[in-house]
Amino acid sequence: MKLSSSLLARWLQSTGLQNARDSIQAYDPDVDPTFYPVIQIPGPLSGALAVTVGAPVMHALIARESWGSGATVLQAANVAFDTNTQNFQRFGRGTWDIAIMLSGVADYAQSPFAAANCPGQLQLFKFDPVSGVAQFNIPLLTVNAGPVAAAPPVISSTRLRTTFPDDGWQLVLQVGQTIAAQTLSLRIGFVASRLI
Repeated sequence: MKLSSSLLARWLQSTGLQNARDSIQAYDPDVDPTFYPVIQIPGPLSGALAVTVGAPVMHALIARESWGSGATVLQAANVAFDTNTQNFQRFGRGTWDIAIMLSGVADYAQSPFAAANCPGQLQLFKFDPVSGVAQFNIPLLTVNAGPVAAAPPVISSTRLRTTFPDDGWQLVLQVGQTIAAQTLSLRIGFVASRLI
């Protein structure tokens, strides 16, 4: 990879070489591409857009700039699986750096373990951007009820840096079912930074 003379001169001057312009006139060195950092676009985060509540469904809105969002789910007893599932806006095609935190507490023991009984699971869903049909999903974070009732709160986090090839990707917080005398509370927050 070739660096332009003016860019290289500025870099050499920043390292303390006084005669940077003179030092590069004789040659234009090759620099390994890993020298370049990923560029994160600065600027304010856009506000959270509307969240679609219910079974996983492709959100109508697409984020193309850095944004942040969050949601709190307080689920009462006798609520069916996916009733309060949170569907966040889709990510625009491109490279994103996403920092996510998920916390939750359930006042019941989880037995037996099953997707519908799991208090909360954050998943990255892939939808067909034209038809809106869910093609597959990737579990990212899970909040499980403990082996005994009134287990302490669970807090988990992750950071995901990836490139989405199209506009069909979105985060979905699936909320499990509760039965009589069971309640749960979930909280998610994330910041998604657009990278170039």
